[in-house]
Amino acid sequence: MARHATPHPPETGPPRRSNAAAPIAGVVLLAGLILGAYTVVVPALLGLFLISSSLSFLSTRVNPLSIGFYLNTKPSWMAIGLLFLCGLTLLGAAYGYYVSGFAPIVPG
Repeated sequence: MARHATPHPPETGPPRRSNAAAPIAGVVLLAGLILGAYTVVVPALLGLFLISSSLSFLSTRVNPLSIGFYLNTKPSWMAIGLLFLCGLTLLGAAYGYYVSGFAPIVPG
């Protein structure tokens, strides 16, 4: 009698990587670009927030002293990179708005 390989049951549990931060970064980028027409401070602060969040997520991936390093579900590399790039885009937009005179520093 031939033995048939029994299929392994699918793994149950949380996913290993999460892309949940990526759509939120897109929404924050869009909001920062729109609100940048009123003041340069908004995209600059949102950009700094996204960059600090990406560095915090990076810490959960590479720093064994971080409590997030031992979580089952971690942010994906794509989500970390996207947060960082959206933050840089917002900082660049804030600088561009300021240099071109498109938006004031303080709304009048």
